[in-house]
Amino acid sequence: YSLPVEGAFKYPAVGALLIAPFGLLPHGLADWTFTLLTLAAVPAGLRLLEIRDWRIYAIVMIWPPVVYGWETANVTLLLLLGVAAAWRFRDRAKVVGAILALLVCVKLFLIPLALWLIATRRYAALAWAAVTTVILNAIAWPILGVGELPRYVRLLHAFTPGAQRRGYSLISLLLHEGFGQGSAYALALALALTAVAFGVAAGRRGNDVGAMTACLVASLLASPLVESHYLALVMVPMAIVRPRLSLPWALPLLLWSVPVDHPVAWQQGLALSACAAIIAGTFLRAVPGGKRGPDSLQGIAR
Repeated sequence: YSLPVEGAFKYPAVGALLIAPFGLLPHGLADWTFTLLTLAAVPAGLRLLEIRDWRIYAIVMIWPPVVYGWETANVTLLLLLGVAAAWRFRDRAKVVGAILALLVCVKLFLIPLALWLIATRRYAALAWAAVTTVILNAIAWPILGVGELPRYVRLLHAFTPGAQRRGYSLISLLLHEGFGQGSAYALALALALTAVAFGVAAGRRGNDVGAMTACLVASLLASPLVESHYLALVMVPMAIVRPRLSLPWALPLLLWSVPVDHPVAWQQGLALSACAAIIAGTFLRAVPGGKRGPDSLQGIAR
């Protein structure tokens, strides 16, 4: 039974439709085309975030989560581009709403990003996101077959128990440390809600980047499966507040010391600690209004 679960397509209907055109290409050409798209997504995301320092482009392209992402031609790097685009167009309600709807329809774990819109009082954008989500699913599921929806839900339930132990989620770390599944889920959810509370508080104070960062953290904390390439998403908030090369940009290089999957507890702890340091640094440098920190104001590398 494990083989069908492992080999099954685990994206929602919208994701299936977006990937389907690649099936019309010869297998090798489809692989290379999608790999090149994932490779291009990273510099494109940095460009959207107005990064001009070429050294940042160079170091990010050798981050382990980025390398793992394009090696496996995973959609995560395209999600990174989407999150960067959502930030860039955050004050255009229809655009950011459509982008977030598409992100959530492809990967459900990004749902907490919608709370960023609430935290920053972008209610029109939230409405557009909700409407677009309904429309996309109303189109996609009938094409795929509405009867596939219950099967998709059962697939997720069958896949999650095994997958959650081999990645870099907080839940996985807690399970490795001897927590029961119920207590691991409860603690991860509590911390995710705490992150959301921080995000709402930051948003109400006008700290746009703090709100977005907290909701992105909540997405990772609440997900039972965080594959190594998911950690590339920390690039977005770091690029917002650190437009010049500085030591924190090198922190993800520590992840070369841990495996792609099936890590032991200390390896999970190292990966999560590196990400936590980046996030903490983002919060310390974030300023109200979503503006950049001192790097951009002084034009120096720290």
